[in-house]
Amino acid sequence: MSTASPVIQAVIGGRRFGREQVLAWEAERLPAAAEKIGLPLPPGLPSQQRRAFAEAKLALGAEEIRRRLRRDLRIGDAVAKMTAGLSRGRRATSVCELEVTGGSAAAFVEWFGDASRADYTLSMTAAHPDHFLIQSLPDGRQEVIETTGGSPLPTRFLVDYEDLSTLSTS
Repeated sequence: MSTASPVIQAVIGGRRFGREQVLAWEAERLPAAAEKIGLPLPPGLPSQQRRAFAEAKLALGAEEIRRRLRRDLRIGDAVAKMTAGLSRGRRATSVCELEVTGGSAAAFVEWFGDASRADYTLSMTAAHPDHFLIQSLPDGRQEVIETTGGSPLPTRFLVDYEDLSTLSTS
């Protein structure tokens, strides 16, 4: 991607949120995420806390993250399965639009998909305090453990960017 920083506006439910608003919300989430995984809240400015927290999660390693979150993951996965069953195939589409000036969608997709980048795991983990684990698996899928939306519990899921056969919206 270009070295110039793009300007990003998030639009959620028709309401605009600038980068500073998103960063402020993420700064509020950091103490809860640190408590959830059993790490101390890093000192410093929010940008320093964000990086230090991401590095601390990476230092734990995937197995330790899974171990620390195992109880919540069991409950979160059970709730997700129950909710999916109750939906009887109906889905609500979650939409967050990003309006970006500077850069291009093609460059972003290339950057996002380049798991060989030296900073890949750190950048994906640091993207949000609730991203506990994001790692590429040998079969090309991506394992993700994160707290999504307004959920109090983290969930684990696998992402296959190549297999779109089971994706559907109605």
